[in-house]
Order: sequence, then C-alpha cells, then structure tokens
Amino acid sequence: MVYVSYPEILDLFPQHLDPKRSESASFLIWYLENYYRLDTLEAVDAVCDQNGDKGVDGIYVNDFDNSIDIFQARISQKKLSSVGDTALKEFYGTLSQFTSRTKLENLLKTAGDAEVAKLVARIDLSSKIDSYDIRGIFLSNLDLDSNGEAYLVSTPSIIFIGKSKLASTYISDKRDEPIHAPVVFDVGGFSMSEYIVDAKTKAVIVPIKGALGVRSPASRNRYKKDSD
Repeated sequence: MVYVSYPEILDLFPQHLDPKRSESASFLIWYLENYYRLDTLEAVDAVCDQNGDKGVDGIYVNDFDNSIDIFQARISQKKLSSVGDTALKEFYGTLSQFTSRTKLENLLKTAGDAEVAKLVARIDLSSKIDSYDIRGIFLSNLDLDSNGEAYLVSTPSIIFIGKSKLASTYISDKRDEPIHAPVVFDVGGFSMSEYIVDAKTKAVIVPIKGALGVRSPASRNRYKKDSD
C-alpha cells in the first residue's frame, strides 16, 4: 500500500527532497523510479521542473513503442481537494508545444537556458517529434472531480494519474523476507566447534544427520504405479 496524502507522501522520497528542487519534481522522480522502473539517474535526468520550463516537468522517450510522455506533476497539501478541468486545460496548452517539429523549435528558441531546452536537446526530441506518439501524463496525489473526468473524455491525449491509480497500481520493489518456523536439532553424541565472530555473535559447527530421497507414502505409491 502506498500513502500519497500530504505530508505522508514526502516519506516516499526523502532522498530526492532538495532545496533546489520542488516537492512535485521529487514526486515525479519517485514515480518514474517506481512505475516506469527507471533507475535513479534516468529518472532525475528526465525531470526539468524549474522556472522557465514552459509548464513541462519531465519528458520520457520510449523508443520501443515510439512514444513520448510529457509530464506535469503536482502535489497538493489539501487532503479533501480534487483536480478539476482548469489544470487539465492548462496542461493541454503545454502539450500543444509538442505537436510538431516547428512548434518544438519555437519552444527551444523561447526557452533560452531553461532546463526543458537542455532536456529536449539531450534526448534529441526534434528528430522524433513528428513520428512518435505524444502523450500528456498529469500526475497528482489527488483524484479528479466530475469536471476533470468530463474533460478527459474529450481529451484522449492526456492520461491522469491520481491518488486512486497510484494506490491500485503500486508494486513495491522491496523483497519480503521469508518467515520460517523454528527448527530444532538434536546434537547429542556429536562434538561441536564454536567460532567467535564478535562480542555478540558466534557460529556453532556440528554434523547433522539427514535422510536423502525420503518420499511420502503418496509419492511412493505413485512411483510404484508408474513403474508397474
């Protein structure tokens, strides 16, 4: 289970919180790591959430399915709030900058030294913009209200990832440690050797008798039947 209400959401990515980076940018890095399965360096490099970035918080190019994902990420501190159509309409305007190579070149000219311009150049977006599918990914720790849901019906170029979607699709990358029942060995009649690891740890070495190839009654009967 993943909790994305504020301020609990900040506990998901403390390693990405930085005075020079917005909380929303840190949220997006975490999302790319855990849902796109990018490594940390790839995720950080895909994010450009700084002043002058033309409403773009990140860009990810998938060369395997010829798609370009343009991200906008927002963290709300209001637990009972929701995302309406106003924010989505603004994001749609952001996406219009990527509908052709000509518009992308205009973005580069007007962005100057902004991070979005550096990112576009680094991933060579100009050579792919006319042949790849463009998708807008709006990432939030809130869900949509009815106005937002209605707007998305007529705007298939935008995919909304909110609180419910994050919770239902989250798969932890942490491995659960197996829990085994305690095992007791009888070492009577055998000599033991002890190896002192440190002041609190020691290893005990002792031969333990075991049985090889022992079958349950059911498996023995099945083996006998197959042999006949």
